[in-house]
Order: sequence, then structure tokens, then C-alpha cells
Amino acid sequence: MKLSADGYGIAAPIWNKVMTAALKDKPDERFVVPEGIQSVVVSRASGKLPSADTPSDARISDVFASFSIPTEVDDLYKKIDVVKGDGLLPNEFTPADQIESRLFLNHNDAIDTFPSWLAGIKSWVAGRTEQDSTFPGFAPTKTTALYTAETARNKPTITITSPTAFSIISERNVPIKVQVHAPNGVKEVEFFLGNRTVPNSQKFAAPYTGSIHFLSSYDPGTYTIRALIIDDLGYTDEATIEVRFEGLETGSSTDSSEESSPKENSSSLLPPLLQELPGT
Repeated sequence: MKLSADGYGIAAPIWNKVMTAALKDKPDERFVVPEGIQSVVVSRASGKLPSADTPSDARISDVFASFSIPTEVDDLYKKIDVVKGDGLLPNEFTPADQIESRLFLNHNDAIDTFPSWLAGIKSWVAGRTEQDSTFPGFAPTKTTALYTAETARNKPTITITSPTAFSIISERNVPIKVQVHAPNGVKEVEFFLGNRTVPNSQKFAAPYTGSIHFLSSYDPGTYTIRALIIDDLGYTDEATIEVRFEGLETGSSTDSSEESSPKENSSSLLPPLLQELPGT
């Protein structure tokens, strides 16, 4: 036998021929699963029962004898709250909407007497996460420095200066003006009529303004105008006022759809004298 011979290239083909010849006249028989054999869904990474944090693509169905079915729950995957901006642990100054839950590997080295071995594993995982953002890395141990007591003291403020609270509205277009103070910088300012975003607004640059367009279909009544500011660090503030819409004044401009609709007889718009002239 040659030095390069192996089971796949030498032994397996020989054994295949032997078994094919030996079973040539034998009927096919269905494999009967022995009693006590079960298929159980486990974590592919640990072989343990999946936990709530075990991702679906890390779960597989495996076959076990009754005496070897796993009873421990997978602890290799763990969801941890981190800061969106830098992926580190949040502190007491971090805005709640700047925190998200991410999946991480909870690796514990079974042999902790070789720290360089664990360092190599961490290096490999770090490289893998850079190549594939969906691959969970190791959980962070450092706390974010993006948010401090000073940044929290500099949270933004916003005030609606026009229209004033409890104003009586009878016009179609109502401009919204605000006064903002944001030492951390302004990311955007949003305007709302009730729960609906005001589309006609200048959100990303001063002066931050909006324009509410009351349609003829709007019922008279009390409406809420809200202005929301988000600063560059994710801190927020909002201002809310109520106004009274009395309906549109008689003779106010029609909706844009009505303004652009074609007229059936344009000559009816001319003065009576011109209508009588030839060619009109």
C-alpha cells in the first residue's frame, strides 16, 4: 500500500464492493429505530437544549438515546443591552431609545490555564464579526463614554411659539414656528398634528418650521399640535399645544386637487360682454 493511501480512496471502495457482493441477493430491509431513540432540538453550538436567546439558525434536530438526552439549557448565546452608537454597555445617562438588545457569545474557556489560547479565540471571533455583521461576537465589558452627566444636563428643549395655545384656526395653512435650545446639536425636529406627521416641514436645518394644511374634510374641533426635537446624542424633548379649528372661512382657497381640476366650459369664466364676441 502506498504511503498516501487513505480510507476514503482505498479502504472505502474495497468495502463497498465487498458489501455489494454480499448483499446482492438480499431484499432491502427498512431500518427500525430502536426503542428509546428520540429526535431532540438542541443548540448546534453547545449541544444543549436551546434557550430563549439561541437563534433559530443555531438550532438543529439531533438523535439521542434515552439515557443521553441533554437536560442543560444553552448558555453560549446571551442578549445584552448596548448603546446603539458605540456598542458598549449603557450608563445611567444613556437615553432609553439609544439602547438596543444585541446577541452575543457567552464563551467560557473550559481550560483557563492557557490565556493565550483564549486570546486566539477572541481574535478569531473579532475577525469573523468584522466580515459578517450577523455573527455574534463577545459581549462588551466597557461602559460607554458617549453619555455623561454633562451631556445629560445639556438635553435639548423646544417651545412652540406660533400658533399660540388655544388659538382659533379658520385658515387652511397654519405655519408652525418653534424655539429650540440644543447644546449637543440638533439632529432633527419633527412636527405632528395629532398622531400624523406634518409633511411640509424643515426638519434638519434652522429655522425649524412646519406648515399644517387643514383640508375641507376636517371637522371643526380641538386639534393637538406637537413638536419633537432629537439632538445629535439622541436626547429628546417635545412641546404640545391645542388649537381650535372652526372650519374654513367662506371663500378660502380650495384644495390643490380642486384648483387643478379642469373646467368644463372655460368661457363661463369670462365677463358677459366678452362671451358675446365672435370666437369666444
